[in-house]
Amino acid sequence: MRDDGNFVLFGADGTVVWQTFESPTDTLVAGQDLVPAAQLFSGVSDTNKAVGKYQLTNQQQDSNLVLYPVGTPNDAASSYWNTGTFDLGFTLILRLDTSGLLYQVNNDGSFTKNLTQPGALKAGEQANYRLTLDPDGVLRLYRHAFVSGGASNTTVAWSALTGRCLVHGVCGYKSYCVLDQDRPSCLCPHGFDFVNASNSALGCTVNSGDCKGGQQQDTVDFSVKFMSNMEWADIPYEVVGKATSAADCMTACMADCLCVAVLQDADKGTCSKQQLPLRYGRRGGRYTLFVKTAGAATNGSKPIGRTTIIMLVCIGILAFVALSAFTASGWLLHVKRRAVLRNVAPANAEAGGGEGLEEEEVAPLRSYSYQEMERATYCFRDPVGRGAFGTVFKGALRNCEKAIAVKRLEKLVEDGEREFQREVRAIRRTSHRNLVRLLGFCHEGAHRLLVYEFMSNGSVADLLFRGASTPSWSDCLGIALDVARGLHYLHDELSSRVTHCDVKPQNILIDAAGTAKIADFRLAKLLQPNQTRTFTGVRGTRGYLAPEWYRGTGPVTAKVDVYS
Repeated sequence: MRDDGNFVLFGADGTVVWQTFESPTDTLVAGQDLVPAAQLFSGVSDTNKAVGKYQLTNQQQDSNLVLYPVGTPNDAASSYWNTGTFDLGFTLILRLDTSGLLYQVNNDGSFTKNLTQPGALKAGEQANYRLTLDPDGVLRLYRHAFVSGGASNTTVAWSALTGRCLVHGVCGYKSYCVLDQDRPSCLCPHGFDFVNASNSALGCTVNSGDCKGGQQQDTVDFSVKFMSNMEWADIPYEVVGKATSAADCMTACMADCLCVAVLQDADKGTCSKQQLPLRYGRRGGRYTLFVKTAGAATNGSKPIGRTTIIMLVCIGILAFVALSAFTASGWLLHVKRRAVLRNVAPANAEAGGGEGLEEEEVAPLRSYSYQEMERATYCFRDPVGRGAFGTVFKGALRNCEKAIAVKRLEKLVEDGEREFQREVRAIRRTSHRNLVRLLGFCHEGAHRLLVYEFMSNGSVADLLFRGASTPSWSDCLGIALDVARGLHYLHDELSSRVTHCDVKPQNILIDAAGTAKIADFRLAKLLQPNQTRTFTGVRGTRGYLAPEWYRGTGPVTAKVDVYS
């Protein structure tokens, strides 16, 4: 450990093998550089230094120093702070010296941009500085002062942002941030409701009608509410120029079914249209926000005339004919969906090796179109997890406040189809409180998606390795018992046993009530009622595989799940 805080590992020949200054986490100290393409990641909390929600990137391609939420594209819409040093034609290094001067400099020193000024010292005082990307997403320069006699104090010498609501992602979709005694709070615009009233940071929901291809599909009344002193940092999909009045803005939004909100800039005379999902809103800006929400169907107040009566009679007759046609088409749709389910889980040897199910054993599943999945996930904008064969997105079904998780298979077509069939085949016939429930699927063209109930508390891996605090012994015992109940159901209570084959913390999810549930059945193996063991290729995750499976020394039984 050197005096400057750099921990260095030397080889036998005296060369540096590894050093902490070249592997920054969330902090830079004096003498440490953030080189091009290097990053700082915020922690989960002040006591948990696992990777959190925010990152500082020293971009190699344009020399700009930028703050982003983790998992968002590196574009202007996602960034919430930058140094404005793009398009210089050369790369820059971020450097902090012992005086507290934080600056960017190129390799030969011919270009320098100061972000702070050197700190002044009082008589008998010494000071150390550190630059930290805090868990709340704000980049701060801390000053640790020491005076003779042992007294010390820590202050914030510089902050990249003037308010915590300027950080993107503090509040969820369709909500906005306000500061309450320097603490951010999340609120819903007029006409919106919280997704979860007990956790306002999850965002809000709103009925905006059914819009397809730029045309309103349902007949609803829209109301417009306005809010002053607002800011929405997300890039608008359209800017209407020469809109000098509030009425111009409202009219432009009401005539466009994609428009959910519009920001009026009275100084420039423009209106910026916003569509779902609304992101990065806050109070404290200079704009007026007009929000459009859908209400009940339109009811006329004029007297009913003779022409109207004739139209109503005709409508009644047509409705009767349509009802008859609907009844017939409903039966045809039922038959078609049963055929789709049979195609999803073929019982041929190549797809499952004897893992097929009889139709009467299968619980009915909802078949969704790909367009419905795009609408439910807002075009797959909110990923909550990623696995070997695809990505999981958070969403919500139309006219349903309950959140869902949509798993989109993305690997090679052959592998993705096999994993899709295996997962549907294994889980669609189960029903247990300790198994994540499959709500439906999408099997359209090359698209393969699975729709699950959403687990709001994440996985056991998140709880153990990324949580703000360590779970108690009673919590761990409760999770273990929940997993044991789920495995007992799979192994002993089904007519055809199911071996999960990939039990690990990442595949144990926790719902809002704290109940642990087994998820991810893409590697599961089905056994016939009188079959207790089988030979199969290695499945699972290294580190959780049972010895007999990993070494290929014996048949696979349900004990492999118990070992994991």
